[in-house]
Amino acid sequence: MRQCLRDIAKKFPLCVIVFHVLRSFVRSVLGIIAWFLASPHSIFGVIRKDDRRVLMIYDLTSQPYSIGDILIFQEAGLVLLEENGCAAVDFALVYNPTHPAVPDPVLSSITEDNCLFHLGSILPVAQVNSRLGSLFLFNSHKHLERFVVDNKDRYLVWPSAGTYFSREYLLYRIFNELFVKYYRKNNRLPTLYSRPSMLSWSSNFMRKHVFPFFPVTVQLRRNSINPGRNSNYDVWLEFFAACNGNYPVKFIIIGAESEMDERFKHCPNVLMAKDFRTGVEQDLALINSAAIHMGAASGPGAMAYFSSTPFLLFNAPIKTEALLNFGYIQNGNFARAFFSSPVQQVAVTPETLDILNEEFEKMWGALDKELWDKIIKQPSNNTSDIYTWLR
Repeated sequence: MRQCLRDIAKKFPLCVIVFHVLRSFVRSVLGIIAWFLASPHSIFGVIRKDDRRVLMIYDLTSQPYSIGDILIFQEAGLVLLEENGCAAVDFALVYNPTHPAVPDPVLSSITEDNCLFHLGSILPVAQVNSRLGSLFLFNSHKHLERFVVDNKDRYLVWPSAGTYFSREYLLYRIFNELFVKYYRKNNRLPTLYSRPSMLSWSSNFMRKHVFPFFPVTVQLRRNSINPGRNSNYDVWLEFFAACNGNYPVKFIIIGAESEMDERFKHCPNVLMAKDFRTGVEQDLALINSAAIHMGAASGPGAMAYFSSTPFLLFNAPIKTEALLNFGYIQNGNFARAFFSSPVQQVAVTPETLDILNEEFEKMWGALDKELWDKIIKQPSNNTSDIYTWLR
């Protein structure tokens, strides 16, 4: 039989080529149709409420290497999970090794040779979700697409097939469609939590190094590629000095090693998380466990967005008009998302000492002091500050 097929292929090579092309085309079409029918926007408009999982696909061909964007995807996964009664959220990252990043000058340094190094910096964020099931990494869109088709009965897939193949930037769709729809129905958004092991670590960190003071996380930005959004360290030093002795708080500086400033070590009410060798996942867990979050309008701040924690973020990289179109409510130079409280704000302006003092007083007044007193008095669980088993 095989020899017969070989003989036919030799006599009619063009027919064989056409056959393979048609077969590949039919397979692709059937795969896309199968994905489409498995997506949350199927032609029947029906999602079974069973033990299926949500599969969130983060395609680095169209989405940036961004802590904030990945956290917003995680929140979108929680929205879909609750809306459709799914069991967990699986997260899939996919990239093209030869073109591993979106065409953005900020990401131009990410190349075929070093993309795995850069992926290592965002993989910890891809697992920041208390309802996380599995985490996948694909270096081939074809392999991801085959995985989706082969597992279509197990998953509610987002984005839909059409949106995935369009290579659309999805942040606006998440805010304007998923979040708006869910908020109108429930008057809230799900809270985005770190995984239980990270929350246990951060709670114990607070007990060992912060309590009996109230923990306030601060993320300051120092970026040479886009310095226009950098934090004013001198103003923050003045602010910390003004708070010392007036508020029973401890400020915890989080962020990259390069963003730390040795002058903070001379502030009695400040500690730097990097002195305890924290990674990005631990920094995000500290935001989860803080009473207040402050600093730059940068990626990690998204962890506070989807919580009840008061926060104030500066240098939001969007003009006020665009913020309003993005579902924000304007208040002078400040704005807040439609799902945020009045003490959860971003500013389109840089920080000043007057703004910090005034707005911190408002956030401090909004805290439930009795609840925090109970949290502070809870016993330690003796969890290590760092994971030390790797050698």
